[in-house]
Amino acid sequence: MTTHPHDPGATGQDDALRPELLASPAMLWAGGEAWTRVARCEPSLGRTWGRLVMPFAAIAPLMLLFASHTHPQAFGLAPEAHNWEWVAVLLWLAECATVWLMGTMLHVMVPESPARPSREQAFLLAALAAAPLWASAMVLAVPSVAALLVGQLLGQAACLRMLVRGLRALRPGAEALEAVHLAVMVHSAVLVLWVLLFGLFLISTVTP
Repeated sequence: MTTHPHDPGATGQDDALRPELLASPAMLWAGGEAWTRVARCEPSLGRTWGRLVMPFAAIAPLMLLFASHTHPQAFGLAPEAHNWEWVAVLLWLAECATVWLMGTMLHVMVPESPARPSREQAFLLAALAAAPLWASAMVLAVPSVAALLVGQLLGQAACLRMLVRGLRALRPGAEALEAVHLAVMVHSAVLVLWVLLFGLFLISTVTP
């Protein structure tokens, strides 16, 4: 049964979403019950952004600030040449923009059908799919470029996997190949955006 923002049961179901976000690694392979619960929920956009996106998207900016103050040389950063607080804010905005892009594409690109995810469900799936990307920023605690690259690659792969599983959960009657195709298209757009952002970040912050 779909839960709407004005439904008194919405709060209880929305509160159950946080454990799903934190348990997203398990949802990559199993988590059938968690995906079923997600498919039944339709939290408001305000709840998804306020409870999931905005707080958890702050992981990468906070880890960037940590790395810039503790081991900037490991990443070739110039801590004295930039206001890293503002860089962190821009990174947080980019993280939020990524979720907005994924949510919009998931809602627009899925064909019209009774099983088409609502806008609220599309943005919820986008937030859950972004969770591995946010978690991958934790490798900034390790002063190693190799660890950072491996973490990012694993985060991108996990994001794609979450998109596929989420689309199949939200559209149980659809073909598996169709879910993979839609997930790849959405993830490709996000990947291009992040390559451009990461390139601009390197150009502007790395020590010459």
